[in-house]
Amino acid sequence: ISSMVREDLRAVGCVEELIAFMRGRTWFHSECACIRLYFKGNLAKKQRHLLVAVIVLLFTFATLAVALLLHHVLDAFIRYKGPGGPVEEFADISYWVNAMKTVSYVAQTSIADGMLVGPC
Repeated sequence: ISSMVREDLRAVGCVEELIAFMRGRTWFHSECACIRLYFKGNLAKKQRHLLVAVIVLLFTFATLAVALLLHHVLDAFIRYKGPGGPVEEFADISYWVNAMKTVSYVAQTSIADGMLVGPC
């Protein structure tokens, strides 16, 4: 195995650990609450459709965040050859991946907060 492939595998392994942590903490709790409410809640048909839409949106934005994180880690550790190394790449807040990760985070947070506050 070449050193480039080993570095790719090492970076992907780090990202997989981050994915497990992220999904375990944020997305998983919101999804479980939505699914439990869907099956055990006393909801009208319209509310069930809304709940399915929320589940799909949360899953979509969580998957987007994971894909962007993987892309950014590969860019920083494998593709970036400039001065400063990975630290410089992660510090560049004008990079489009950073902006999209922020959009994904804000969308997930807004959807989950709306789901929690909406019934009140």
